[in-house]
Amino acid sequence: MKRQFVRKIRALTQRISAVTYICGAVVVGMSLPVAAQQQDWWFDIEVIVFERQHDTPLAEQFDSESETPSGYAYDLLSRALYPDVRSVLRTFPICPNDELPSVEAIIEEYRAFIASQQAATDDTLTQETPEEVTPLPNLVEDEDVENTEEPSETVLAPPLSPLTRLIEAQQAYIDKLPPLAEVTWQRPYDCLTPSDVLATDHFVFLNNIDLLPRANQMLQSPTGANWQRSYQPHLLDDDQRLLQEFADDIQRQRNQRVLLHTAWRQEVLFGRDVAQSMRLIAGQDYNAPLYQRWELEQQLAELERQQEQEQNRSANTETTQDEDPFFTDLFAAINGPVNPNIVDEILAEQTDPVAQAVHLIKPLWQLDGEFKVFLQYIGGVPYLHVDNDLRFRRPSQYNDFGEAVAFDNIEMKQLRRVISQQIHYFDHPLFGVIVQIRRYQRPSLLDDSLGETNE
Repeated sequence: MKRQFVRKIRALTQRISAVTYICGAVVVGMSLPVAAQQQDWWFDIEVIVFERQHDTPLAEQFDSESETPSGYAYDLLSRALYPDVRSVLRTFPICPNDELPSVEAIIEEYRAFIASQQAATDDTLTQETPEEVTPLPNLVEDEDVENTEEPSETVLAPPLSPLTRLIEAQQAYIDKLPPLAEVTWQRPYDCLTPSDVLATDHFVFLNNIDLLPRANQMLQSPTGANWQRSYQPHLLDDDQRLLQEFADDIQRQRNQRVLLHTAWRQEVLFGRDVAQSMRLIAGQDYNAPLYQRWELEQQLAELERQQEQEQNRSANTETTQDEDPFFTDLFAAINGPVNPNIVDEILAEQTDPVAQAVHLIKPLWQLDGEFKVFLQYIGGVPYLHVDNDLRFRRPSQYNDFGEAVAFDNIEMKQLRRVISQQIHYFDHPLFGVIVQIRRYQRPSLLDDSLGETNE
């Protein structure tokens, strides 16, 4: 009996140990994903975007999407192209005004000009000889003598008044003056003009100025800095890009051109819904030449408007005070025929020039969209995933100046599980995207080797 009891106790103990082991294993297995998610998962992401140029049109037809994804969390490439320079501008000096003449100098120059005109006019009047006037025949002196001389057919011009002669002399002097040199002015880039800032003893307030000219295309290789413990996504420098030879091989291929080659570092989160996407832009800004030409047209239109106003003011000075051109034009419009294009003219007049340029101010990139990287557990193992939603714009219509004005907005939308350190290729007949993701181990805060490289 005693032996049987001992055996039962041993069997029960083994069963309890087995159950405890299984429960512990389950608890440990469940805690592993939680512990993994609490770690810092930082990765270096390197991307190459290139386009394929075809000699003949493709037979394949692509659907055109009307909208471009805009729900991205970070836009590092736009910041690299147009960085915020306001903090730098506050350190710039005010441009000197030595080249601008003072009011006294302008008045003195004007007085000298008037004096020179008067002197030239006096010299011209002095050199002129009075016109010879042929005396009229004396018909009253001897009325009995018959005048047998035929009257002369020469008609003498009346002498010019002193005012007319003065005006002609002034005009002759003006015609002899050399043409005025064209005045050109360029916006200085090493200082601020007084109209740019409102400075006090303690603060410098910047007006809405943009010293960076608009770029016609995105940088092919935008770079940043190798911040080792940054808490925000950031672009990396050239030394952190490992696919440069790969990009050079693509560039050497016929009918292929690299649009973008960059790398950035970011923290990758678990879950597709919570992952933060990055904006990818590459290639040309199709709106840049249209906006530049629109600005030039607005300047020419403003110049023509000023000239027309000056002509109207000159014409109004010749009218009498009783005449009002507004009512004259109004009565003429009322009593005149109906203009068949009146609706189009009204709509054209109501078009706001600013509203016309709203869609041109915003860049229209050749490639634009979202690029998302996230982690997800599959069989208890965390796997990287790439979720891209890109739009490639292909021109479909051009204006008279050869500028693209209509496009096919072609979509590339792919979700793929990837492995770090491997090179992955996302293919499309018109363009391609090459991606490599590398795990980055952030150094400890106590690491002395960080030096001044921390952000």
